[in-house]
Amino acid sequence: MSAIISIFLFLHVMGAIVAFGPTFTFSLIAGLSGRYPQHGPFGIALSELIEKRIVLPMAVVQGITGLVLVAAVPFPILDTHWLALGIALYLIGTDGTYLRRPAKIDELLLGPGQRVEVVAVGGPPGTYHFKSVPFTLESGRPPLPEHELAIVVSDGPAADVAAAQAKVAAQTAEASRYIEALRAAPVAKRRTFTFSRSEDRSAFFINGQLFDPDRTDVTAVLGDVEEWTIRNDDNQLHNFHIHQTEFLVTSVNRESRNQDSLYDTFTVPASEDGRPGEITVVIPFTNPAIVGRFVFHCHVVKHEDKGMMQTIEVVRGPK
Repeated sequence: MSAIISIFLFLHVMGAIVAFGPTFTFSLIAGLSGRYPQHGPFGIALSELIEKRIVLPMAVVQGITGLVLVAAVPFPILDTHWLALGIALYLIGTDGTYLRRPAKIDELLLGPGQRVEVVAVGGPPGTYHFKSVPFTLESGRPPLPEHELAIVVSDGPAADVAAAQAKVAAQTAEASRYIEALRAAPVAKRRTFTFSRSEDRSAFFINGQLFDPDRTDVTAVLGDVEEWTIRNDDNQLHNFHIHQTEFLVTSVNRESRNQDSLYDTFTVPASEDGRPGEITVVIPFTNPAIVGRFVFHCHVVKHEDKGMMQTIEVVRGPK
């Protein structure tokens, strides 16, 4: 029972880190340790590991599949990173929306706040390193350093790894998906938003404006589907995040994309040779639950905190 409770605490703590970051997690640890005082030392030790940002090991069993949630959150990733792992990963979902079929990936670009669901298949016995690789966030500046995020151990009885991978790759989501309806929906309005910053990096703008919580920047009508183009005039990556709804990415840097999943956060490429980076997205404002005011912004915390955010209000149209 002691081991079960420890695992229970660990899973809750890891989930809290993914969803809310370490600040919320410390209070959760305190609450759970209060309910299970015999595991107080475990909670204290785990808090110390989080404070020190020590990588916690993970393990998989050779030839066995497991679902892994990967998220770019305040801990331990502060900026956009390329993530890589030496065993087979199959992407099955993005930001909570599932693909029609798994897509095998070796690495992925994951911006702050983005989440992906992947199925990991244990490879040949050995130790694998889940890490962010050196990556240029802003032209003219040194690449972000490599970070080891986890150690994955593949072990256990001999297994047919290729057969396990083939079984995962053959899966298909048969149920109808909302993404198909969104692809076919007529676009009621098109808008363009430009992300930029001041020379001294003290202010970050959307369409030349700093965030004002008392200002409504965009008004959308419930039931409409809109197409937004997000342009990046900056020489560093930003990302676009909207609350309350997801979106379909249809192009990146003016090249069409046939995405098989929806997002609520997506990286906007940096400008290059004076030409802005850009993405085009289709956003449904169709759920009555989202009527009201909410925000969209860059999900890099230091950028949104310096003004790169706007308010949208969804209103009911005439009956």
